[in-house]
Amino acid sequence: MTLHRLILVSLISIIMTAVPSLHADTVGTAFTYQGVLSDAGAPVEGDYDFRVFLYNADVGGGQVGSTVLVGNVTVTDGRVALDLDFGDVFDGTALWLEIHLRETGTTTYASLLPRQRLTATPFSNHAAEAVNAAQFGGQNPAYYLAWSNITGVPADLSNGDDDTLADLSCTAGEIAKWNGSTWACGEDVASLSTSTYVVGPVGTATENGAALLAAAAAMPGGAQSRLEIEPGIYDLVDQSLTTPPSVYITGSNWNLTRILSAVCGTATVVLSSYSELHGVWVENSCADGGSSSIGIEGAWGATISDVYVRVQGDALENYAVRNPDPYFSVRNSEFIVSGGTSDTNIGFQNLGANAELDNVQISAGSAAGEVYGIRSWASITLTDVQASAGNGGGNTYGVYIQAFIRTRMARVQAKASSIAGDAFGIYLQVSNDDEVEIKDVTASASDQGSGVSYGLYLKRGVPTVEHAQLEGEVALFFEPANEDLVVVGSVLNGSDIAVKLVTAYSGTLTIEHSRLFGGTSTIDTTEVSGTATVSVAGGRLAGGGIAGAATCAGVWDENYVFYPSTCP
Repeated sequence: MTLHRLILVSLISIIMTAVPSLHADTVGTAFTYQGVLSDAGAPVEGDYDFRVFLYNADVGGGQVGSTVLVGNVTVTDGRVALDLDFGDVFDGTALWLEIHLRETGTTTYASLLPRQRLTATPFSNHAAEAVNAAQFGGQNPAYYLAWSNITGVPADLSNGDDDTLADLSCTAGEIAKWNGSTWACGEDVASLSTSTYVVGPVGTATENGAALLAAAAAMPGGAQSRLEIEPGIYDLVDQSLTTPPSVYITGSNWNLTRILSAVCGTATVVLSSYSELHGVWVENSCADGGSSSIGIEGAWGATISDVYVRVQGDALENYAVRNPDPYFSVRNSEFIVSGGTSDTNIGFQNLGANAELDNVQISAGSAAGEVYGIRSWASITLTDVQASAGNGGGNTYGVYIQAFIRTRMARVQAKASSIAGDAFGIYLQVSNDDEVEIKDVTASASDQGSGVSYGLYLKRGVPTVEHAQLEGEVALFFEPANEDLVVVGSVLNGSDIAVKLVTAYSGTLTIEHSRLFGGTSTIDTTEVSGTATVSVAGGRLAGGGIAGAATCAGVWDENYVFYPSTCP
C-alpha cells in the first residue's frame, strides 16, 4: 500500500480503535496506546511512522504536552501498539489524541480523524478518590485556623511574638533574604536577569515576520530572556531571525507556529550561544543555484526541541540544520531536506564537538550530487535516531561520521539509496577507537546504478558492534589500520558479500554469535595485503563460501550442518 492511497481512504475507511492503558508495574506518565489499523475492512501490513498529539478538545483547542514521534513501527495484521509519554499532564481534564501516520521512508503524514478521547482506567479512578482530603484527622480544615488547635508547633513560633518581617523596608528591586544569621534586604537577581516577551500575528504573514524580527531585536543580549511566539505564520521574506544569547524561544507547537524565509547563504533561524528553540516549524526555500539554503544554524551550547525543519529548493547546497560549534543538542524533532537540482542535500551537518541528537527523524533526498541524512566531522552521540538519504546522483549516506573521539550510536536506524554513486547506511571513520560505541543499530543501503551499497562501512576500528542488523551488497566493510573489531549478536545480510576485509595493515575482526549471509561470499579477505585476520565463533554462515582466509569455531552452515573447528 502506498501512502498516497492511505491518505485517500483514511477519510472513509481507516479505523484506529484506541485502548489506552497504564503499565501495571510502575505508575508514571507513560501509557500504551493499542489499536487496529484497517483499509477497506482489511488489516494493514507494513512499517509506519506515527506522530501523536494530545489536545484539550475534540476539535480545535490547544495542544497539551509535547509531540510524540514513534518511528518505524511494524504493523502486523492491522495491530499496532505505541508507547506514549506526554509528560505530567493528566490532571483530570478531558483530553483527546490526534494521530498522524505515514509509511516509513516517505515524507507526508496522513491524519486519522476524528480525535479520540482518553478515558480513565480503574487505577486512576481509585487514585482520584484517594486524594480526597476534605477531612484532616476528622476535622474540617477551618478547625486549624486557630493556633490553639495545632500541636507540635516549634518553640520559636510559639513564644508570643508575631514572627513577621514587618521591620524590613526593602526598596524597588529588592527582596527579603536570609543571610545566614538574620533576614535582610537583597537584590532580586531573578527579576533582573529574566524577562518574557510575547509576539503574535499583527496582519499578513509578512507583517507578522517583521513583528517577530522587531521583538527579537528588542530583547537584551546576554540576558536569560524568553520570547513566546503565538500561533501564526511568520514570513521573514529574505531575512534571518537571529536570537540573542541565552534566550529561550518557544512557539505553541510546530503545527501552529511557523517561521518561513527564502534567505540565501544563511539560515532562517540563527541561534546564538546557549539559546533554545522550541515548538516551531522552520522553513527555508532559497532557490539561488550559487548559494546555500539553511533551516537552522546551531551555536555553542544551544538546544532545539520539538522543532520541525523543512528545506526545499534549488540552492547549491541544502541543509535542514547546520551546526558549527560544540555542545549543540537536538531533541524530539524532525528534519526534511530536498532539492532536485541541488549539488548537496544534508539533513543535519555537525562541525562542533560533543553534539547530541535524541529522538530525531531525518530525511534527505533528491539531489543531483551527494545526499546525507547526517554528516558529522566531530564527535557526536546519536540516540533513538532515524536517518535516511535517497535518490542521490552521487554518493549517498544515511549517517556519515568522521571524527577523532567520542562517537556513540544507540538504537539508530540508517538507510541510504543511490541512483548513481555508492550508498552507505553508516560510514564511520574514527581515529581514537577507545571512545566509540555502536549498539542496537540498523544500517541498510541499496543502489540503482553502477555503484556499491554498504550497510556499515568502517574505516579504522571500533571496539565492538553489538546487536546490529546490516544489509547491502556488502553488509560490513572493514578497513583497519592496526585496530581490532568485535561484532557480537548481529545479522549481516549481503546480497554479494556479508563481510569484506581490506587493509595493508594489521588488525583482527572477530565475529561472535552472529548470522552471515553472502550471495557470492560470506567472508572476503582477498584484498588483504597486510596481516589482518578474520575469525568466526558461533553463529551461522549461509550463501556463498569464503573467499580468502578465515578461521571458524563452532559454526553452522545454511543447512545447519555443524562445523566444530573449520569454516563451511
